[in-house]
Amino acid sequence: MSHDERRQSKRIPMMLKIRVDGPQGRHSLTARDLSKEGVFIESPKSFSIGARLDCRLELPGRGSDRGPRIEFAAEVRHQSSKYTTDDGGGPFRGFGVRITRIGADEQKTLFTFIESL
Repeated sequence: MSHDERRQSKRIPMMLKIRVDGPQGRHSLTARDLSKEGVFIESPKSFSIGARLDCRLELPGRGSDRGPRIEFAAEVRHQSSKYTTDDGGGPFRGFGVRITRIGADEQKTLFTFIESL
């Protein structure tokens, strides 16, 4: 079964700021797509499959207001040098993560944001 066949939630193409803290330090990167279960992160660096990361995703705000920040723990599930988003964007080099731990309030904010798109 392919990675896409295992995915349970639709991916939403977008560009959001994401901070990643992991074994290689802290990095400010770009999230290229988002689902209720994970994120694809554009990155010139490679992260080991299975690496555990702490992430902070910045959701868009309204007007000049800053949007909410969602913090979660994640695990690197795959890497790609030729990733394209569902809307045909790319190719991007980066890695996909699965959200492994997220607070109830942050999960609700994330789900509400995704469902509003």
